[in-house]
Amino acid sequence: MKTIILSALLLLIFISLSDGSAANCAHGDGSGPIFNGQELDYQPAIIRLQPSGDLMIVFERIEVSTFFGDLLVSFSGDNGASWSTPQPVIATSLNERHPALVQLGANSFVLFYLVDETGSGGYRIHRATSSDGLAWAGHGAVDLGWSSSGEINPTVFAEADGSLILAYQRLYGACHVARSFDDGATWDLLKTQISSGTAALPRITKRESDGVYLVTYQTGSSSVDIWAKTTTDPYAWPGTAVGLSTAINSHDPMPLVLEGGTFLVTYAQQVASVFDLYYRTGADGAVWSDAVRITSDTQHYDTQPHPLRQGTPGRVILAWSHQDSISPYVDHDVWVNDDLLISLPLWLDSDVISATSGAVIDFSLDAGASFAGRDYFLAGSMTGTSPGTTLPGGAVLPLNRDSITAYIQAHVNNAVFVDFMGTLDGNGRAPATLNQTAPVPLAAGTVLHFAFTTLSPFDFQSNPVAVLVVP
Repeated sequence: MKTIILSALLLLIFISLSDGSAANCAHGDGSGPIFNGQELDYQPAIIRLQPSGDLMIVFERIEVSTFFGDLLVSFSGDNGASWSTPQPVIATSLNERHPALVQLGANSFVLFYLVDETGSGGYRIHRATSSDGLAWAGHGAVDLGWSSSGEINPTVFAEADGSLILAYQRLYGACHVARSFDDGATWDLLKTQISSGTAALPRITKRESDGVYLVTYQTGSSSVDIWAKTTTDPYAWPGTAVGLSTAINSHDPMPLVLEGGTFLVTYAQQVASVFDLYYRTGADGAVWSDAVRITSDTQHYDTQPHPLRQGTPGRVILAWSHQDSISPYVDHDVWVNDDLLISLPLWLDSDVISATSGAVIDFSLDAGASFAGRDYFLAGSMTGTSPGTTLPGGAVLPLNRDSITAYIQAHVNNAVFVDFMGTLDGNGRAPATLNQTAPVPLAAGTVLHFAFTTLSPFDFQSNPVAVLVVP
């Protein structure tokens, strides 16, 4: 009876609004060094190997007297709980640093990194390949179209179509991107510029569900600001960058797309005389959550965080460089937190559904203990999240009301939309399940979004999550 009453209430509310759319802790559990030596280990790049599921980190080891670097590799077969002894993979007399690591196939890896070819600032981005991650063959500098040296700080990721996209900066210059369709052997020579002026440490990712690229980078010297920019065309970056963390000396941003499509950016921020790690989340790259502190160490620097999906929705593996000496940049270790919880109200365990066979998708709702015992409704849409739907009292649910919203309302809590309406438990949490095991009458490529709101009053709205319809 309660479900019927709540459903009727929602039906009245959404009909009336149908034309009114508007817009953990200090080195917490699971944290520790992958190797506790006396060296300056820095700038980790972490990936999950397929099909084994093992983890692989490549990082730079810097000689303190010269600040020349070599690249080393370490592996974990237990999801980051323990690691193999690091082994050198790129170690010549040259300065080789800032690894960007990609797996191309089951026995195929590619590594991009900066090399000072002259020993005095003649930087180029080099490529190396490997079949096992231990023995690497160098292939020299990649041609990005520049007549003079100066390309540094690469980050690379593989898109769903197999192409690679590279973000990099010119020394004392702007940030740029390039694409490759042959596993990184050759790149376009367009020198596509991302930042409007001088910037550093560009890092890029892509949300496959809607094709949105997110790039983050930093500007400034004595006080550094972090910026974010989005596009659906990697060859065009119009518009103004959004300040993600400004006026508080923040460094080293690294973006990641979480389950459900939320963007995560981890970064380092100055606190008194040291740096700690923080993260922010956002649905569109324009509006970001408040900063959430990850580490809290009054004596040591924590820098260069690199997040990776852990495998459980809502959790990531985070690798970073942790100062282990009295003074920074003398002895640093690569640390890993293998179970970092990312605080978001709504999660799902799969972000795809088949048009031919459907899917079973479990949702986790968490409004917090202050909303314990409150009624909720989990809504859906296939027309996006902006401008959203204005609810009584002026709050905005980040979904555009459409036929999917109406269909869920009409069939809420049936065998398909299980617990899409109900009451949050004593911790303000609830599960829900999309149990669609028959064909879905939607075209492949359609993106569904889901978000929940509390009811009467409508004083809590979750983040949206995305589900991509595939063939």
